[in-house]
Amino acid sequence: MDDSDTVHLIASNVRPSEVARTLGHEIIGHKGLRTVFGENFDALLDQVYKDHFEEVSLLAQRYHRDTETLENQRYLTEEFPADQAAQYIGLIHASGAGRSLLLLITSNGIFCQIYYNGIYENNFINASAKNDRPYSRG
Repeated sequence: MDDSDTVHLIASNVRPSEVARTLGHEIIGHKGLRTVFGENFDALLDQVYKDHFEEVSLLAQRYHRDTETLENQRYLTEEFPADQAAQYIGLIHASGAGRSLLLLITSNGIFCQIYYNGIYENNFINASAKNDRPYSRG
């Protein structure tokens, strides 16, 4: 996910069977948590790091980072719930501080509704693809 809140999938790196998990990781785990927790996100990461140090530390090798600096601790800690979120397929709802995230994940795609600052933002990502070839969203 980039600064414009756009998820980019590289077709040669993602198979259709991986699309929902990858989108769940990016949308739920990164955008969703940042939207819901806003300015309290770093405090959340710090608490998750303390509570799940062993699990977060296991990600260090995978993401080629150590746990020595606060920046790396937060980076790895953000990946931990993002990886967890990617495992859930179904209806997901999170809310707090006047913000909410609703995801409905189906075999046809993912409907995402984010509410913040009195505005609803709706998106549907069509995840249907034939065969087991890489998926690209144009």
